[in-house]
Amino acid sequence: LYIRLLLLCGCIGLALAYRTPPAEARVIGRSAEISIGRETASVIESYFQVDTDPVAVARVRGIGRRLAAAARDPDFPFEFHVVESGEVNAFALPGGFIYVFKGLLQLVPNDDALAFV
Repeated sequence: LYIRLLLLCGCIGLALAYRTPPAEARVIGRSAEISIGRETASVIESYFQVDTDPVAVARVRGIGRRLAAAARDPDFPFEFHVVESGEVNAFALPGGFIYVFKGLLQLVPNDDALAFV
């Protein structure tokens, strides 16, 4: 009896969870998030040298555009930058500002692996 009750409750819970839209917690507004990201990006770019290698930049931006097109919220001004550093790293700032280090570009075997990161 208890097992049947647990199974029934579990099925009802799964059904409710499946039908419930995903929760969104927006602590700050979109324009504030973009503004924070833009300000932080200017600090980052004064600290790190942004790479201007056209091949690396085109690769990162191409992958980034494909990912941004599939984003749930594509209204952010996504920007993709390459950092001139041998470090294996990448990070994103609020508002859609993404940085990929050149060391990571040299390490990943293909564009799909970079997109995964």
